[in-house]
Amino acid sequence: MVSDGHSLRRISSRYYGTDARWQDIYEANRDVLQGADALKIGQRLRIP
Repeated sequence: MVSDGHSLRRISSRYYGTDARWQDIYEANRDVLQGADALKIGQRLRIP
């Protein structure tokens, strides 16, 4: 779940140990994200 201060890079770092895979998360969630910086607090994302 997205919290205040989260970014795709930060989420990638948490789950993959590197911030370089943020695009994988973005691609898996294109249907709910309007852009790479369009995260909303409380939003649930799929982590591929």
